[in-house]
Amino acid sequence: MSIPSMFPYLDVVFVVRSFYLLSASLILAVRLLPPLRDRFLAYGARDLGETSSNSAKRNSQSSGSAAQFLDTFAMLKVPHHWFVHFYVLSVSCSLLWLQQISMKGRLFKLLAPNSDIYMSDFSLSTTWLCMLLMFVQGIRRLYECIAFSKPSSSRMWIGHYFIGLAFYAVTSVAIWIQGVTSIPNVAHDGLTSFFGRPRLQTWLGVLLFGSASFMQHEIHAYLASMRTYKVPEHWAFRYTIAPHYTAESVLYLGLSILAAPEGQIFNWTIMCTLVFVVINLGVTAGGTKEWMMNKFQEQRSQIDRRWKMLPGLW
Repeated sequence: MSIPSMFPYLDVVFVVRSFYLLSASLILAVRLLPPLRDRFLAYGARDLGETSSNSAKRNSQSSGSAAQFLDTFAMLKVPHHWFVHFYVLSVSCSLLWLQQISMKGRLFKLLAPNSDIYMSDFSLSTTWLCMLLMFVQGIRRLYECIAFSKPSSSRMWIGHYFIGLAFYAVTSVAIWIQGVTSIPNVAHDGLTSFFGRPRLQTWLGVLLFGSASFMQHEIHAYLASMRTYKVPEHWAFRYTIAPHYTAESVLYLGLSILAAPEGQIFNWTIMCTLVFVVINLGVTAGGTKEWMMNKFQEQRSQIDRRWKMLPGLW
């Protein structure tokens, strides 16, 4: 039995979109339910020095097998510097799919035939460009994790770790799956198709992606240069608590515009990626603002004036 025939009803695009939307819904549910929010949302610097006191406070306020189970589950943590694994995986997946698509490999044949109802007619060059930009993004973030890392005892809940790994694995497929039918035609279309005339959306998408990438790198370099953590004074933090999260959102917005099918404004598969990114980072930004308000009491009014992540919205 051939690989494609093993999954005749698998709708890859539906699965990819569902992953993002269901994961985003789960994050919102955790954010809205205090017993879950208190245990599972804080990580990294915001979790340092708080675990023991929070655990004692919860134990004094609640009892029973359910609470004990949640407390035990919340203690399953990994080092925060394992963030680097996300970008090792992202780069590896980008290389894998570049190889699979170029060689019409078995994994490509497994996924490609089942996405016909969502197929777009944008050019081969756009598909490859989206993949290349995602590869560059992974390389940049991997470099930053290595170059900007500092010794730290901070940790993150293991659920954050695994959902991060899943995100980058799924996104490595989301970035090309709607343009997949244009890829096998390269032998027939030749260089004319590959270097087709760019659309206005191509220029806009690349501009948004490039600007957001540059901004995010500058912010990460600034944060890494801080010898002690304080309220950031970089101009990008003037209006928002987490402008690097804003940049991450703009980055995926640019990819969605770049990969939009003819006659559409967005690629809706990558828009689902953006929904996940905005909700996931938005919840984290909200927690960061609360943490900063408590830690830097003398600057509460200054911090309170800043938006969490999306100026004018959140």
